Amino acid sequence: MKYLLDTSAIVHYLKFKSVYTRMEEDLSPFSDENTALVSIVTLGELKSLALRNDWSDAKLVQLNDVLSKCDAIPISSEIIELYAEIDAYSQGCHETQELTIEPRHMGKNDLWIAATSSSENARLISIDTDFSHLADNFLDLVLLSVRGKYLDPSENT
Repeated sequence: MKYLLDTSAIVHYLKFKSVYTRMEEDLSPFSDENTALVSIVTLGELKSLALRNDWSDAKLVQLNDVLSKCDAIPISSEIIELYAEIDAYSQGCHETQELTIEPRHMGKNDLWIAATSSSENARLISIDTDFSHLADNFLDLVLLSVRGKYLDPSENT
C-alpha cells in the first residue's frame, strides 16, 4: 500500500504519541510492505514550520529520520491537471462532478498535496479535515484526530 503523509500528519506523528501509535499499529506506513510518500510541498511546509518555530536540533533529527523513510514526489504535469480538477471541484465548478456541499476554498498547499496523493493512488493520511470533501471522488483519505482516533470524512464536509 502507498501512503502519502500530509504535513499535519507528520507534525502530529512527531508530537502526539496517540497519533504515532495509531499510525504505526494500524497503517505501518514505514514498513517494508508499504511505501511512504510526501509531496515536495510538504517538505517546504515542514522546513518553514521548523524555521518559524525554531525547532530544536533533537526535533530536526526526529523529523529528518521520518522524512528519510519517505519518497518525495515532485510536481508533475499529471499533478498539475489534478490540482486544477480538485480546485474546480472544490469551488463547485467541475464540468462532470457535482459538489454536493457548499463550495470550499482549499489552501493552495492542500490542493497540491491532494493532487499528489490522487496522482500516486496513495492513501492520504491527514489530521486536516479540509480534505474531507474529496474522500469520495479524488482521495482515499485516512483522517485522524490528535487523540489518534479515526474520523469519518463524510462527517467533516
